[in-house]
Amino acid sequence: NIQLPPIVIATCCHYLCTWSTFSQASQYFWTCCGLNQDEFDVAVTVSQWYSLKRASSFSGKKVNGEEKKKRKRSTMEKYVVGKEDENDCEENDTQQQEEVNEKESLSYPHDDTLPNLIQIAQKAGQALSQQQNQQSNNSNKNNMISSDEFEKSFTSTQKIQLGFTIKKLLDLARAAELQSLGYKYVEFVKYTKSSIEDRLLIGYNHRS
Repeated sequence: NIQLPPIVIATCCHYLCTWSTFSQASQYFWTCCGLNQDEFDVAVTVSQWYSLKRASSFSGKKVNGEEKKKRKRSTMEKYVVGKEDENDCEENDTQQQEEVNEKESLSYPHDDTLPNLIQIAQKAGQALSQQQNQQSNNSNKNNMISSDEFEKSFTSTQKIQLGFTIKKLLDLARAAELQSLGYKYVEFVKYTKSSIEDRLLIGYNHRS
C-alpha cells in the first residue's frame, strides 16, 4: 500500500475551473448531484459573484482628509450635541442585521471531517430529480431565461450568497477527489482573515 502524505490545497480560483481539468472523481461527484457539464460551466461563472463581497466590504473606506473632517463633524452633531436622526438609527440597525444575516448565510460548515461525499451527492441527485419531475408535470412551458434576465433577478446580497454556495459545491467536488484517493480525513479549515479566499482543503490519514 502507498503511504499518502498529508495534502493542503488552497480553495481559490474557482473561475478558472474547467470540466476537462476537473478530476474524474470530482466530475462523478458533480453528476451524482444531478448536474451536467453545461450547469458546471454556469456554476463556474456564477462563483465569481462572491467577489462582490470584497468590493462591498472595502467600498467607501478610502476617504480624503476633507471627507474625514466632514464625517467627524456630522458624528459630533448627531451623538454629542444630540441631533441623532431616527433614519440613521434605522439604517444602522438594518446594516447590522444584514451583516449578521450575511455572516450566518456565508458560514462554512466545519464538522471535523467530511462524510462520504459521493453518498451525499447521490441523495441530493435523487431529490433534485424528483423536484424536476414534479415541475415538469405541473408545467410544460420552457423555463429557460436569458443570462441578462437571470443576473438581474438577484440582488447584490443574493449574488454574494449564491456565489459562495457555488464555491462550496465546487470545493466539495474537490474534496470528493481526496476521498477517492484514499484520504481518511478530509476537512476545510479557515486560515486567514485577510482574504475572501480564506479556506484550505486538507487531507490526511493519521492524527497525532
